[in-house]
Order: sequence, then structure tokens, then C-alpha cells
Amino acid sequence: MMIHHMGYKVRAQIHRFSGKLCNGMGKVTQRCVEEMLYGIQARGSVRLSEVARSLEESISLKKVIERLSRNLARRGLAEAIGEAVLKEGAVKVTEDTVLIVDPTDITKKYARKMEYLAQVRDGSDKVLGNGYWVNTVVGAEVGLLRDHTAHS
Repeated sequence: MMIHHMGYKVRAQIHRFSGKLCNGMGKVTQRCVEEMLYGIQARGSVRLSEVARSLEESISLKKVIERLSRNLARRGLAEAIGEAVLKEGAVKVTEDTVLIVDPTDITKKYARKMEYLAQVRDGSDKVLGNGYWVNTVVGAEVGLLRDHTAHS
């Protein structure tokens, strides 16, 4: 009973979050984003086949993958979601928020013709190779950390 209740709460949170990300984009787009968020969370994978399996639909897996792929390919979707995520995160950043920037890269050893592929330094092998530059930013509230450690 508790697991079912937790599953329901997670689905409800994903529904609310996808609604914020897809505000004004239409029901089909919101459903696709919601299904993707759920599938990624449920399977721990961004592969469309894994996301599609998590949805446990009565139609063929191939048809679910095709639908997700078609909807994800909508022009401007990635940019709109990126903007919505930034907007959602920006309201949580205050003057006291410490922002930690981690510029890094991901190597794609076997990639030859992927979009936006660049030369990056493979930190493990100490060689240049194909890959992507990545910037990760983490925000922390120093006051909250200080208060927490004072009580530990």
C-alpha cells in the first residue's frame, strides 16, 4: 500500500513539474515530456526503448518509441524546456546562494558524426578525443549549511 502511495505521489509531482516546463505548449507535448520524465526516473535511463518499456502501454513497443521520438523532435522543444528549467531554478537563487561551476567534458570515443561534436581532453587517458563540453552549476544555501552543521 505504501509503495503504491509513493508511486502516486511521484507521478503527481512529475505531472506538476511537466506542466510548468510545458506551459502553453499543448497537451500532446506535455504528455510526452511527462512520459519522458517518468520513464527516465523509473528506468534510470534516457534510452527511448527503456522509457517506452516503463510506460507499459498496450500498443507495441515500436509504436511507443516512434511516438516519443516524433514528439521529442518538435521544433523548439529542447530550447523551450531549457528555458523553463532555467526559469524554475532561477527563482530559487538568492543573493546568499553559492553557485559552484564545474566545467568538464564527456568523451565519445567512437563518435564520428554526432551533432556539435568537439575536441575535448580525456582526463582518464590524457589524450584529445571527440566529445562534448559540459557546464554543471550547483547552488547551495550557505546559511542552511551553517545551521545544519551547527546542530550536528
